[in-house]
Amino acid sequence: MLRTALLILLTLIGLGYLMPTSMATAAEDAPAAATGPVTIEDIRALRRERSNFKQIMDHIEQRGLGFVIDDATERKLRSIGFTLKMVAQLKGMQAAPQAPAVAGGEPAAADPGAPPAKHDPPAGKPVGVRRVLDAATEQEYASTAERLKRLVAESNTAVTAHPTPHMTLFANPRVAARALPDLVQVQKLIAERFPDPIAGGVDPRGANIALLESRYEYENWMKALVKIHQAAGLKFQSQDPLKAMLSTDSVFVPGLFSVCLQGMDAEAIRRRLAFSVGYQYMEQLTNNKGPDALRTGFGNLTEVMMFREPTMTVLSGYTDRRLGANRARWVDLVRQRFGERRPVSVTDTLHFTTGAMTLDHYAEAWSLAEFLASEPRNFSELVVELEKGTDAATAIEKIYGLKEEALLKRWTMFVQGKR
Repeated sequence: MLRTALLILLTLIGLGYLMPTSMATAAEDAPAAATGPVTIEDIRALRRERSNFKQIMDHIEQRGLGFVIDDATERKLRSIGFTLKMVAQLKGMQAAPQAPAVAGGEPAAADPGAPPAKHDPPAGKPVGVRRVLDAATEQEYASTAERLKRLVAESNTAVTAHPTPHMTLFANPRVAARALPDLVQVQKLIAERFPDPIAGGVDPRGANIALLESRYEYENWMKALVKIHQAAGLKFQSQDPLKAMLSTDSVFVPGLFSVCLQGMDAEAIRRRLAFSVGYQYMEQLTNNKGPDALRTGFGNLTEVMMFREPTMTVLSGYTDRRLGANRARWVDLVRQRFGERRPVSVTDTLHFTTGAMTLDHYAEAWSLAEFLASEPRNFSELVVELEKGTDAATAIEKIYGLKEEALLKRWTMFVQGKR
């Protein structure tokens, strides 16, 4: 159903210092095989694991370079032990093309209103129920795509649409060239891990990310966004939505996450991208019926697919919570909570809301998502049940075959690394 009220719900916040210690799930401390382009923190972690520079360069050649080499980054590389020759090699990798291009060397733009392309599930993956859009949802996605066409045309920026299999990126050519490989990679990792309907992805007309390089782009984008949505008869929660949007550096309205990149380092940008993919997958696949804890938890799960630690949170524009004050690793926060006999139940965690969640709650929600997703087929079936409107706790009990007490015991064992 077409929404009559758009909630300015989200501001994604990177939580301070990014600990490099490896982690695959809340259950383990063992180093995980990292995926995605190599970051400075990956390099430091590899050195701590006694990898030599040839091995590190091999990693970078295989996975790509995940940061821009400027003067500050070059000093960091030199302090780690890279020679000038190696830095020059990295600069050569950085200059290599990273996205499909048209004549002139710019990434190809396409029509965001086009129906999504059909993609077969990964070979050998069990296939569940594919999503079939009802007429109302189809109309909603088509209307969203039409508004975004107008937004691109009226924003007075160089931003254009760059569709990927299941999501659409809006960015200028420079930003798109850097962001598209990660956006495609996250979707690939999701498809490799889960059967349908998760593997089948979401409809790119209703799952959009705008990466706005400067404050100028961001402000122009927001001015056009408010104007176009209000002209369509859609209402915002705030009395002055433009003022609220311009007071922060990232905003989510249903179907579109927009972020101002000015002042952010490369890894923070990439983490926001990875988190927002997972968050929007869970939002769309459940038709906005899934609990906040599973939306944020799945967002952090996709962040961990690309990085070693979860860090991203969702901050309501109407509350003031200092979520970044505690810099502990999330796996340690979770184990501490279980040591204090919290959570008291899975149902309690499922009732968390983004308007009131603390950092401990985000860590707990991520741990629950990791636990449930450790059984990919069951997790995909859970998504189907949530889309039907089934209560989350009821759906989990039905699919996983465990009553509340037994489920909490299994989750506890997962967190403690026991099977």
